[in-house]
Amino acid sequence: MTAEGLHGWARLPDGAIVARFVGVQDDAGRAAIEVLVWATSRDEAVKRAKGVGLHHVKLHDNPHPPGPEEIRALLASGQDLVWRSFADTRGWQPAERLPRLA
Repeated sequence: MTAEGLHGWARLPDGAIVARFVGVQDDAGRAAIEVLVWATSRDEAVKRAKGVGLHHVKLHDNPHPPGPEEIRALLASGQDLVWRSFADTRGWQPAERLPRLA
C-alpha cells in the first residue's frame, strides 16, 4: 500500500491502483466529496472517475494520494468505487449513492 513512484496514486502488492479524487456535489450546496477508486491501471481509474462526473481528473495530475486508512476502507468495502462527503460522519458510501457531481 505505498505510493512509491506514483504521484497521487497508490499501487497495491497485486499491481492494482487505488486513487483518491476530490469532487463537488452540486445538489448539496457545492460541498466537497472524496472518491476512492480501485482499478487495474491509472488510466482505468481516471476513466471510472470521469464516468461518475469528475471530468477535471487528469492522468498525470492527481495531488491527493489515498492514505493507508482510505485504502483499507476501499478494500474492505468490496467495491471498486466508494465516496464520502467531507462534512459527513457516515463514512464511505457505495457508488450507487453517489450524488450528481459538477
